[in-house]
Formats: sequence, structure tokens, C-alpha cells
Amino acid sequence: MRVIAEAYEREPLDRQLVGAEKGLCYLVPFGSTDDDPDEIRGVGFPERYVFEFDGQLLADLTAAFQADDTERLTELWAKAHHIMEVA
Repeated sequence: MRVIAEAYEREPLDRQLVGAEKGLCYLVPFGSTDDDPDEIRGVGFPERYVFEFDGQLLADLTAAFQADDTERLTELWAKAHHIMEVA
């Protein structure tokens, strides 16, 4: 499942959810491939930093992040839907 992750300094990341357990979502860069899906390992993000994918929101978040517009980032992240609310 494609998701948006909120990383360090509120940077938006385009990621793929490959697993979840004990409050963590395991993510890999979107589009990552592996010959054996059972061998895919992801980086664990706390659930509160993983959101439903929305292409327009990702574009807006990326633009705000690149412009260092912290007020706009706060406004945009508030519109995002946590993945565990929609899973």
C-alpha cells in the first residue's frame, strides 16, 4: 500500500507499507522491488507518522518543505489521514 511518511523535520516521503506490528509501520521507498517479497525489509516508522496516500497532498507537502514554509507544513500535515484510521 502506498503511503506518505512524515520524516525528520517534517519532510514528506513517498513510501510503500510492507508490514506493521507493535505500533510500527515498516516502509520502503515507493516502487522498490525485490525478487523475493518475503525478503523485503522496511524501516520502522511509528504509526502516528504514516498517512494515507494522496498525490496532491504529497506534492503540496513537498513544495512547502522545499520552501521551508513551516506554517504551511503544519496546515497540510493536519489534513493528512493516519493510515491506521483507513486500514
